[in-house]
Amino acid sequence: RDAQAVIARTAPIVVASCIGAQQLLASLGEGKDDESPFPIVVLDEAGQTTEPALITALAAAKARQVILVGDTKQLTPTVTTQDAELRKTIGVSPMERLLDNGIDEFSLKFQYRMPASLLIHPNNYFYGGVVNCATTDGINSNPPPPNGFVWPSPKKEPLAFIEMGNDSEVAHNFGGRSNPKEVTMIVGIVQKIIAAGDVDA
Repeated sequence: RDAQAVIARTAPIVVASCIGAQQLLASLGEGKDDESPFPIVVLDEAGQTTEPALITALAAAKARQVILVGDTKQLTPTVTTQDAELRKTIGVSPMERLLDNGIDEFSLKFQYRMPASLLIHPNNYFYGGVVNCATTDGINSNPPPPNGFVWPSPKKEPLAFIEMGNDSEVAHNFGGRSNPKEVTMIVGIVQKIIAAGDVDA
């Protein structure tokens, strides 16, 4: 607890979950003044965060500003309650709620995650065609797919959907599920691609 208090009082930046931030700042106890050591809260993955989690961090930090970084077109908050109305309410992230109420957003225009051929669908369907592939000198932004796998596209685009059926999942008594059949298929594909020599193991 003493170490937490030292960090909270001296560190210029602290990286933590929303709940972890609250626990860290609670180690300071009740101070003589109301000044927060962290006037700004930057929330990453804001499209997946619940409003109670964000409020926990903001209240603990007594922050004057909050910056939300995320993507409401991707995963929504995970809410496990059986109450359907509560899931509907808490299942909307603070970022999405602010956007729905007219708060402006700043959208990134370049991505580094995928080749141009894979960007086409999500870019047009979700992002209005504003996202581009970042280009780096000497690096092909749309390289050919590796050998060792029969790509179904006549243009050899690096995308394939493999039908595995509906009966390959296994439920475990300790919770969760696995799919041994799918794992075996993936391992075989990866081994063949590595054996073809285009990709280093």
